Amino acid sequence: MAELIFTEDREGNLSISDRVFEGESFTSISLAPVKGTTIVMRDTKFINCSTNPGTCVISKGVILDHVEFIDFRCGDALRISLDASLNEVAVTGNYPAALLVQPESREGLRVTPSEGSCQLDISRFLGRVSIIGLPGNAVRKDSERHVCVKASWQNDVQWKSLNIGPSSYWRIFVKKLQVFKVSEGVFSLPRDKYSSETLAEMLRLEQAGISFD
Repeated sequence: MAELIFTEDREGNLSISDRVFEGESFTSISLAPVKGTTIVMRDTKFINCSTNPGTCVISKGVILDHVEFIDFRCGDALRISLDASLNEVAVTGNYPAALLVQPESREGLRVTPSEGSCQLDISRFLGRVSIIGLPGNAVRKDSERHVCVKASWQNDVQWKSLNIGPSSYWRIFVKKLQVFKVSEGVFSLPRDKYSSETLAEMLRLEQAGISFD
């Protein structure tokens, strides 16, 4: 099994940079710094790597700068805290099965991206995406598969007149944002037996002036 070897400074901060891991298997990857310290991963790629039997969890206090996960098999999902700092992080390929980004608590959005910056690139990722708290302009998406959703739609959209019921995916997406008290999120369009209904509802929302960019 491979392992990540970090450099430690006098304050206990850990860092790793300029590494390419290809075809490596890790027991698990859990980046969770001790309180008051940081873990920095910079200019690092994981190409066709895996975790077994564990998963990959990236927590508060972690800085990912130009890190790419390419067909990274890590159990059911790659989990990233909204409280982590992301800059040009890319998840590409068919794996993992899902990418989940959300706050560690329900205190609301704390990360404000610089104008024009890309925190997360999912434009070439084919797995399921649930990104709760990052604004759409901080995520590089594929418009055919990913949509930006806003919590304000709960009141701004005339759901009843559009014939979109409470069990609709769109209402569920909005509810997820409200639960974590964040304003925006990015989700993948469903690929199941309800996908045609979801797309039809999306068309009605667009005709009502809603933008998914």
